[in-house]
Amino acid sequence: MGLTETLELEIHPENATNKDFNWSSSDPSIAEVDPNGIVKGISPGEASITVTSGDNNFTATTTVHIIRWTYYPMNDVPVRPVVIDLQDNVWCGGLQLTKFIGNAKYVYPSIINISAIASNNSENIWLGTYNLGIWKFDGDSWTNYTSSNSNLAYNSINYNSMALDHKGNLWMGTAGEAGIGSGVTMFDGSEWHVFNSDNGLPSNAVLDIAIDHEGIKWFTTRNGISRFDDVNWVSYASAAGINFTDRFFSVAIDHENNKWFGSYGGPAKFDGNNWTFYNSSNSDLKWDSINDIAVDQDNNVWFATESGVSKFDGTNWINYTSVKEMQDKVYNVRAIAIDSRGDKWLGTSFGVIKLED
Repeated sequence: MGLTETLELEIHPENATNKDFNWSSSDPSIAEVDPNGIVKGISPGEASITVTSGDNNFTATTTVHIIRWTYYPMNDVPVRPVVIDLQDNVWCGGLQLTKFIGNAKYVYPSIINISAIASNNSENIWLGTYNLGIWKFDGDSWTNYTSSNSNLAYNSINYNSMALDHKGNLWMGTAGEAGIGSGVTMFDGSEWHVFNSDNGLPSNAVLDIAIDHEGIKWFTTRNGISRFDDVNWVSYASAAGINFTDRFFSVAIDHENNKWFGSYGGPAKFDGNNWTFYNSSNSDLKWDSINDIAVDQDNNVWFATESGVSKFDGTNWINYTSVKEMQDKVYNVRAIAIDSRGDKWLGTSFGVIKLED
């Protein structure tokens, strides 16, 4: 948005006697075009730019896609978890907790070392911390659970490793002393339950958690991927010759209940039977290192990467990276969340960025 690009046209045959033409935009509020074919981005969205011959007998059309980046500095500190609540407020974790209501930013200075955030169809916001237990915010008051005042066994929650299931139970990947993985803790509102490698997890180092449409819990760990249906554990160590050990660390569920996993070597999709692997060599994905995954209202899958953001609609890839003054900000995107308007909120090494497309 705000930038310009000149479209090129060719007239055939080259010896045509009438070489007059006119440019037009289907929506000048999104993209304007001047008599020389210079297009200027006005607001996020798509518009058709058409050139018409002077006798009105011939036309050619192209589509332009206008995007807008908005940068919210956070004292140049990394932002890892980003979550959207029911009111479309954006919660961002890092050294401090920050909430965006629209474009207004609110900081909670006493809630610190935020490593994970979870929200679902309730008013409660849950926050995991490093070494300070977990917090619950019910919209009015805050409650802190630690190993000192509750039966929570471990006070550290792994980055982005927190999810609420359909019953409102809270699932967390926890770490013990010295950051060593300690399995999964589930809190049902009254009791704490610990699951680890003795129960069926392939590793106690749990890196991310997602709940699918059937209520099955999916975990990425240092020794592969695991699923739990509240009774049985099933683990996946390899597929198509690819070893999952220490590979996948993010997971999301799309509208068709496909499971998407992110790794340093690109994403993978699991439909329950088959695995499909993507990378910059076998697709138009530009960056292989996937830190986080989100799914929008149209079932497009978005990937937060080390160097920008990529969207996959099931067929086509679009890779987004910023320009000009934002060029050094949109890298090492650690988290991504999508609000009801379809705006993408990114947690990065320098703060929070909103992408409108």
